Amino acid sequence: MIARYLSIAAILSLVVPANVDLARIGHVQPKGRVQDKDYNDLPVVDRLISMGPAAISFLVSKLEDEGRVDGYVFDFWPDVRVGDVALVVLCDLFLTADGRSPTVPGLEWDTLLDRRSQDVSSSTLLDTFIAIHGRTEIRRRVEKLLQAHPRALPGTRRSDASSQRSDTSPNKWMQLARSAHGQVGRGRS
Repeated sequence: MIARYLSIAAILSLVVPANVDLARIGHVQPKGRVQDKDYNDLPVVDRLISMGPAAISFLVSKLEDEGRVDGYVFDFWPDVRVGDVALVVLCDLFLTADGRSPTVPGLEWDTLLDRRSQDVSSSTLLDTFIAIHGRTEIRRRVEKLLQAHPRALPGTRRSDASSQRSDTSPNKWMQLARSAHGQVGRGRS
């Protein structure tokens, strides 16, 4: 009987988001991706990874969240919102371990937000995009990219990418996301 309840709980954990409060992410180092243990040890990110594919839907649902995040989160970022955190985490989760390429073409910060100059900080780029298009447009773009690549997985080690890309089961997703934990990624300005 207990085994049956545990099985049901395991299934529900893949569908229902765990208790994840993106506003409690803590300080994110400017070097590496959020899931890179060499730079970031973030319990919020660990909980997201443990959610498996449900984490992606959860993060997408938070892209329009204007809730203020208290404390120091990103370097040189004066006003952080929950939607900002969701976007950073999504972009980082779908970034390869080398920090250069998204596993979903177009699901990267500069492309999503139409960066035209490297002279603009990430926070200014996002604020300007939101002022012109709104957070709804960010969500629309992310959803469109994810729908176009339904079998996409988070970034993996280079040696794992080609052989494991086709399996999108929740267990494989968690394994791949965890295997990417600790790999060096890109910086954020």
